[in-house]
Amino acid sequence: MNPASEVLPGVLRTHLTATRQMTNDLATAEFRSGPMIWVALLPGLCIVPMLVIGAVVGLIITVPMLWQYDLAPSGEMIASLAMLVASPVIGALLIIGLPVFGTIARRRGYWGRELPEGAPLYADFGTEWIGCGWDGTYRTVMIGQLRRIRRISRVMVLSGGDAPLLIPEELVPDHIKADLLSGRWRQTMAVPGYPAARQAVYPGPGATSPAAEALHVEGVADDGLADRLARASRGSRAARTAVAVMAVAPLVAVGLVWLSEGALSWFTILPVVSVFGTGAAVLGYYLLYGNAAKLRDMTPPGAPIGADYGADWIGVRLGTYVQTVQRQEIKRVDDVDGVLVVTLRGLRTGILIPGELVPPQQRAELPGLGESGA
Repeated sequence: MNPASEVLPGVLRTHLTATRQMTNDLATAEFRSGPMIWVALLPGLCIVPMLVIGAVVGLIITVPMLWQYDLAPSGEMIASLAMLVASPVIGALLIIGLPVFGTIARRRGYWGRELPEGAPLYADFGTEWIGCGWDGTYRTVMIGQLRRIRRISRVMVLSGGDAPLLIPEELVPDHIKADLLSGRWRQTMAVPGYPAARQAVYPGPGATSPAAEALHVEGVADDGLADRLARASRGSRAARTAVAVMAVAPLVAVGLVWLSEGALSWFTILPVVSVFGTGAAVLGYYLLYGNAAKLRDMTPPGAPIGADYGADWIGVRLGTYVQTVQRQEIKRVDDVDGVLVVTLRGLRTGILIPGELVPPQQRAELPGLGESGA
């Protein structure tokens, strides 16, 4: 599949329409390149070896005893030995397989909703930065900040700055792909870490007002900005809802198991503990550490920040991160610790806008949009 291309001011843009296979590849690459894979594997890596050791010790003790006393194993003993041998396999499937495949399935569902089949997807390649986006979302990474480039499941994973930038390889022209994979991008590592705050932001095909007509507000990140953004993210309605669901869902699952089985046992509880324990670990890591660490990398003191307010779209730049949304997609706006938390319709990712980037007129308009769309 050859992407169409066009030349915009300072960048080469390629674009394609999203396919189901493309979103599945993005989900797989995101999982394999991020910390979630270790969160999913860690319980299994701790427990499964213990099950293997237990099975081996049980066989060492039991089999010689049968041989020494010339005992004929009963059906119950054969079943116990079979369960002993199978326990590492069953444990690996329950403790490793379910979390891994469950996480990938959830991420595939997320990417399928975030980037529906047939939606326009585009990538920009400039001399100092690379970006990828679709309607309402746009992310960038500075070439001077790149640390590692990998190809995972037909996706180019560019690590640097904040979260890795994922670009389906179909969007990357062959000559640029060759430069990235060969390491020639390292020759540009002397490029300053951030672009000018007024670097052009392209809001995507869904917005009608050009970026040149937008109201632009810019600033510089201070020492406390990343912590304020992290607190606002933790205090958002989406985060509170996720914590509530994670607290209630295991109790509901245990209740359903008890109603169906009439009793609770280790083998019926283990899948629930494995799945929801992994989910709670992932959520806790993200809320307490992962998101805050990402925001500190994204907006260290001195990083440029900015916001653009068009007639029908809003864009925000936090360091190397850029996201744009259409005003009609805004469902609600909450002020949390001096940061505007913008919730979008459906299951799309919202945005955070530091209060210092919101002029009084825009601040008056945004809550009105949030209240009317609730």
